[in-house]
Amino acid sequence: MDLNNGIIVDTRVMRTDGTGVKGVVVSVREDSTGKGDASERGVIVGVQWDNGTMSYFTPDALRVIH
Repeated sequence: MDLNNGIIVDTRVMRTDGTGVKGVVVSVREDSTGKGDASERGVIVGVQWDNGTMSYFTPDALRVIH
């Protein structure tokens, strides 16, 4: 299963709702999401936006742009 929807570091992205600026992925982290069950995994994507801010999203909230 591809948890990060093909998003990797240095990918150019924007939010799926189409609002805001574009940015570049600077980190992709996989963490356990459950308290006791390490098999539950989630992905967090760090994005450096063109306006200089940094945000964290789930991969389904981002869309790759070319």
